[in-house]
Amino acid sequence: GNCSFVSGEASGAYALLAPAVVAPAPWRSLAIGAAVIYGTAIGVMRMAVGGHFATDIVFAGVFTALIVWLLVEQLKYVPSLQGVQPGNLRASSWKLQEGSLAEPAQE
Repeated sequence: GNCSFVSGEASGAYALLAPAVVAPAPWRSLAIGAAVIYGTAIGVMRMAVGGHFATDIVFAGVFTALIVWLLVEQLKYVPSLQGVQPGNLRASSWKLQEGSLAEPAQE
């Protein structure tokens, strides 16, 4: 028989939720919407060629969103990120020191 499994292609596309949820506030809703639309479009293409069922795409979106949410929640426990709001996380302002995230670099 045909076994159903979560779509890796859709999961990869839905992974764009990760940068979307930490986008600056004015862009966040648009970025999240675009990531969901893109993931869904990739999933629909996989369904069109018979590669996956609709539930495979739905579960890919749900599981990926759950993983992104858990990771973003864990950022609250990184001491050097205490009080930093999503959208203010700029990689260029953080430096790696002795294997851990250090205070922001002075600009």
